[in-house]
Amino acid sequence: MKKIIFIDLFAGCGGVAKGFCDAAFECVIANEFDEKAAITYRSNFNHPLVVGDITHPEVKQQLYDVVGDKKVDAVVGGFPCQGFSMSGKRLVDDPRNQLFREFVEVVKITKPKIVVCENVVGILSMAKGEVVRQIIEEFSNLGYKMEYKVLNAADYGVPQLRKRVIFIGNRIGVENIFPEPILTPENYKTVKDAIGDLVGHGHDEKLSHLITASNAKTTDRMKEMKEGEPFYQTRRDSCRKLFWDRPAPTVKDNHGNWAVHPVENRYVTPREMARLQSFPDDFDFSHVAKKYQLRQIGNAVPPLMAKYIAESINDMLDVNRVL
Repeated sequence: MKKIIFIDLFAGCGGVAKGFCDAAFECVIANEFDEKAAITYRSNFNHPLVVGDITHPEVKQQLYDVVGDKKVDAVVGGFPCQGFSMSGKRLVDDPRNQLFREFVEVVKITKPKIVVCENVVGILSMAKGEVVRQIIEEFSNLGYKMEYKVLNAADYGVPQLRKRVIFIGNRIGVENIFPEPILTPENYKTVKDAIGDLVGHGHDEKLSHLITASNAKTTDRMKEMKEGEPFYQTRRDSCRKLFWDRPAPTVKDNHGNWAVHPVENRYVTPREMARLQSFPDDFDFSHVAKKYQLRQIGNAVPPLMAKYIAESINDMLDVNRVL
């Protein structure tokens, strides 16, 4: 069978790549700016990775040199959106949108059949919807029929309530296909499903099950906490004790204390966070320090959700093959 080729931009530690590769896609080239994330990426994949700032022409040229004359099926990435809230300005006018412009430029040069973009839900309300309209317009100018949908990772077997906006566009004359949910709230995967077997598992460097030692005062506070209660009363939206029999809230870095374990009186570990993001245990984070592991895991696209998106892209390509 013909290999399904994709380019992985803003690759992070490899959440998208893991999902797409599990769906039998082949990454021809990836790009990531952060060197620590690149170490983790290279620890888990054999395909080429260009480490560097994509705004630099020489970095983009490295991408193009590797792609060569290959026919690219998809370009995938989650571009930052810091400048998109500038009301009254076009996207291309704000220098903070340079990364979005570079994404568009790579699509323009490599001409993939399909484009997939991931972003936070807040992008929908930025500049009263103007941001989304302009994103769609930019890709439409390149010949792509672009649409978006809010997906919840829990719908696809990820033990986490994580909503993200997914843009899918194509230039091959087919309907855009988004993955249908495979689970409902009644049978979502829970925190216990994901990390229950790690109760009693000691500190484990290789597994990235890195347990933070707490002082007696902190441990006593954790003992008193009820599920769903925040550790800090002044920051009620962070560092909550997880519900054992519910999906986790959105996994975040939060400087090492994103959440309190619901059974053991401690913070959750990088491996537990990774499981709540649907990374398998053989996905290796151990080559960078704990603080970088937490950051990479918190910023990643859940691989399992990415896999279902990839399968929808494959369905679109199948339709195109029939036409």
